[in-house]
Amino acid sequence: MTDTRRRDDLDGLRGLAIALVVISHANVLPMPLGMAGVTAFFVLSGYIITTQLLREERIDLRNFYLRRALRLFPALLLLVSFVVAGGLIGLWPDEWPLGVVGALTYTTNLLRITIGPLGSLEHAWSLAIEEQFYLVWPLVMLAVPRRWLLGVAVAGAIAGTALYLATTGSGLTPYYSTLTNGGALLAGCAVAISRRRLPELAGQVGVALIVVGGMMGSQLSAVIGAALVVATTTTALIPLAAVGRRAYGIYLWNGVFYVLLPAAPAIALTLLVAEASWRFLEQPMTRRFHIGLRPGVRGRTSGRASAPELATG
Repeated sequence: MTDTRRRDDLDGLRGLAIALVVISHANVLPMPLGMAGVTAFFVLSGYIITTQLLREERIDLRNFYLRRALRLFPALLLLVSFVVAGGLIGLWPDEWPLGVVGALTYTTNLLRITIGPLGSLEHAWSLAIEEQFYLVWPLVMLAVPRRWLLGVAVAGAIAGTALYLATTGSGLTPYYSTLTNGGALLAGCAVAISRRRLPELAGQVGVALIVVGGMMGSQLSAVIGAALVVATTTTALIPLAAVGRRAYGIYLWNGVFYVLLPAAPAIALTLLVAEASWRFLEQPMTRRFHIGLRPGVRGRTSGRASAPELATG
């Protein structure tokens, strides 16, 4: 059975992914590192969410969506409030109101494809893709017998990745579409369903493939690499665990501060605000929905570890 206790190596993978995104945002290297980082986030999210849902005796949709909302929305709302305040005093491009709508409704990717630039909140496109996936995948897991789930996840991962590769170069759609990025999410789901553990060497190869994927702009390499990492325990990533636990806040604020500041001060301010968000907002909210809600909201689970111990976020 997959060990679902909090894994420092998964936080380390998140740390590697956010490092690639931050470097990409800084435009210091002529390589599309950010996409590999986001792809790794997608694979990891699919793995974590599916692992959580598989542990429940009966999938409780209300409980699932409430956990996601309490984990993700407060920090996002703080960022949006900052952007609104900045927009009202003229800090941002004129598109910021549309960016706010997209961020709050998790439709940034769709608005970017259909309308155009969304200003300082455009980086919320990846959050939108994850939330759209979260709306659908638990319903699939409820509808499909568990003996068929692995086949569904593998077929979806192959189809989504193939669609991404087939449409690359055809415009914005491959980059921002939930369908083309769904392959990465479903790859993580497939690893969780298979419950196979690979030797650590496979994880080390996976790290190399993620980096190569970033250097070469290969989503396929990043998907395979991240899937290998989550299927093993990669101790080489553990030193990045502390960064990974703050990755959500780093991702949220980094995209905004780069609009205002040069790379070095933007990164410094990002780390400072992300640390504050982690300590004073994200952790308190996480503790609240793990131990402060009535037992019926926490859900019925099986297995040795409870959902709070997962490396979520």
